Amino acid sequence: MHTSPQEILAVRGTATAPRFDIYASIHKGFRLMLADLVTSAGRVDPGDPASLQQLASKVEAAADFCASHLKHENAFVHPALERAQPGTSQRIATEHVEHERDIEALRGHARALADWPAQDRAAACRALYHAVSLFAVDNLAHMHLEETEHNAVLWAHLDDAGIMAIHGQILAALSPAETMASLRWMLPALAPAERLGMLAGMRANAPAPVFGAVLAMARERLNDDDWAALARGLGLPVAPGLAA
Repeated sequence: MHTSPQEILAVRGTATAPRFDIYASIHKGFRLMLADLVTSAGRVDPGDPASLQQLASKVEAAADFCASHLKHENAFVHPALERAQPGTSQRIATEHVEHERDIEALRGHARALADWPAQDRAAACRALYHAVSLFAVDNLAHMHLEETEHNAVLWAHLDDAGIMAIHGQILAALSPAETMASLRWMLPALAPAERLGMLAGMRANAPAPVFGAVLAMARERLNDDDWAALARGLGLPVAPGLAA
């Protein structure tokens, strides 16, 4: 892939701009999910029904996550972009339609794995691995465009309060299951300061049982060092044996 100097400058702009980035956290989680899905598809055992079922379940969960992400971007981010600068979201909206087709194709392929004749199952798994890999490549390029071109429009036409209001609309529209699915990937994907900021905000605003469930997920999904850093930041006890 060739990256132009202009694209490098655009990436640097998103990395250094002191503005609220509506895409940052969810896209970090999305990238981690895609990496895990590609890895899982590459190491599936075609001769093991349990391995095939595990991969099929991962594809289903990833498809649900992708579909939810597209739905909420379409409903809340794209209208804001069109109000700010008409036509801005058209390319990405078209790609969203293509991604929706790709998501359903991946679902169908994954569901059919166990039904292939034993002698053809390895080829079917390789085909799914390639399809998942191409889907990941398309989405990585897609997210880059959103994080550069779409952010540039949002930052030029809205202040941070306005962008955060859109983000709040998305959060309010998420079902509990969608929220937990998003956090499952975001929590281990975020930088320590980002993770701490997210959970500190949740502790201040979410009901205690909800925050408790998120904290339990964080303990499950984070390695010991990341969990210890988060616990210290939140003022929680660090379990014996973890980094102090």
